[in-house]
Amino acid sequence: MWHDKQKKARLILILLVIIFGTVLFNSRFIYAKTESIGYRVFVRIWGAPGRGDYVVFKMSSKDRFYPNEVLVKKVVCMEGDHLVVRDRKYYCNGKYLCTAKKFSRKGEKLENFKFNGRIPKGMLFLMGPHKDSYDSRYYGFISTDRINKVLPLW
Repeated sequence: MWHDKQKKARLILILLVIIFGTVLFNSRFIYAKTESIGYRVFVRIWGAPGRGDYVVFKMSSKDRFYPNEVLVKKVVCMEGDHLVVRDRKYYCNGKYLCTAKKFSRKGEKLENFKFNGRIPKGMLFLMGPHKDSYDSRYYGFISTDRINKVLPLW
């Protein structure tokens, strides 16, 4: 029972920090709606993203699954890198990244992004670590002018 009270108090404190920080720092804090990335709370930071960095961006209003949603993903392949897609398997500079699924968890057919070559200037290939992550395997490259670098806090 004591642990339940401690968990509730911790959750309330975290929510207050997020609300206060959002108001005080003009939306510099990001809350991830799902656990698929491994973290829930991020803060926007300055600087160009590099491989392995987390970024936040808003999906297109025309996206089939998450129109206008804000997503957090990890940079796994960058401009100038060689991205190859073979039979739904993705490789960056010869290193295996992941495999795209044919169907979503809800049974919806998924079309995967197809590419073979150098990633164009100003573009990033993004992924989440979860097998069901909706990421660049399905929507393709994201332009660096659409993203902000973020740092995971919790």
